[in-house]
Amino acid sequence: MFKKLTLSAALLAATSIGFAQEGEYAKGGYIGTFFSSNSIEVDGSGYDIEAEPTSFGVRAGYYLIPQVALEVRYSVEVSDDNAEVNNIDSGVDVSLPYNYGAFIKAGYPTKHIEPYILLGWNKFELEAEANGYNASTTDSGAALGLGLGFFFNESLGMNLEVLSVHSAEEDDVEETIGQASLGLVYSF
Repeated sequence: MFKKLTLSAALLAATSIGFAQEGEYAKGGYIGTFFSSNSIEVDGSGYDIEAEPTSFGVRAGYYLIPQVALEVRYSVEVSDDNAEVNNIDSGVDVSLPYNYGAFIKAGYPTKHIEPYILLGWNKFELEAEANGYNASTTDSGAALGLGLGFFFNESLGMNLEVLSVHSAEEDDVEETIGQASLGLVYSF
């Protein structure tokens, strides 16, 4: 049984590598930009805080093999958002001044489309400001995402992504930060 399973896995891996190498565009290095809408949510006992600041970022990566790349990215705030508490305007501006990370990108590239997952480490700063008072915090940890790349030709493409930047729960308070982004990528 173990030999059949090992042989099946080896055949599947060889088939996917051969398919991806035939006419794929996912190879070598790449650089790109992206625009993100960030979702910040804090859910506690009796309250729900939400804000959606935006950010702009850059990324650079290198495909080790057509299915696996290493990537780094850095983004900065474009605009903050007024936080809502239980769907009521709070008067508190929330922003993500910076966000950076390093990721392993694993995908299944074909000539024009590449679905992929991102797994990595991320660090961010979260800032809140109201009536001249300012508070900020930084945190880091694991990040996980899904994306879909579209290649227009061998050099230019775009991608759509969703990324879970932060998720934590402590004392019945759940915090999540997620990103939905649209980006352009140049491969070389």
